[in-house]
Amino acid sequence: MEDIPYVRPMTTSTAPIFSPLTFLERVYGVLFLPGETFAHLRSQPATLEAALTIILIRGLESLRSGQGAVGTLLGMVLALVGWSLLCRVLWSLGAIYGRVVSYGALLTLTGYASLPWLCLAPALSLPSPWGRLAAIAVMLWFGIWQLWATSVALEISGLRLLWLIPLAAVGGFLSVTWLAVLIGLVFSF
Repeated sequence: MEDIPYVRPMTTSTAPIFSPLTFLERVYGVLFLPGETFAHLRSQPATLEAALTIILIRGLESLRSGQGAVGTLLGMVLALVGWSLLCRVLWSLGAIYGRVVSYGALLTLTGYASLPWLCLAPALSLPSPWGRLAAIAVMLWFGIWQLWATSVALEISGLRLLWLIPLAAVGGFLSVTWLAVLIGLVFSF
């Protein structure tokens, strides 16, 4: 008999293969199937769609609060800038943990993870005290989804990432304190 050499199948990745999703399928998936959808978004980032999601959320929030056109546009621009800066900080924290992650994937995941915020206005429209309780529940949902999306993007456990929050709060407090002292020193001369 002839010796037939064994040929291994050509696989370069153990990551699951996902079929492309539409924008609305991603929105539905983030709200109702977050685990699978976050994994999909990590492997196939859609940064422009995530930016549009941030703009949509901020625009609707501006309408809810009764801001004018200039305030709405300014709010949208500031929301995009804040979102990108926050993701840059998260990306840097990932580098501290030795995680190399696509900045686009991080933007995509955190952008889509902001979708629970859309439920804030309906929650606040409920009569008191249920409206406030529902708003707190929406904010918790939003926070948990952000933590989950960030942990998926950085491939860090959610609990480990949660420990960074007090560290970030202390760092922010120290930065503001040092800035105030520096400004005080500059103007004391």
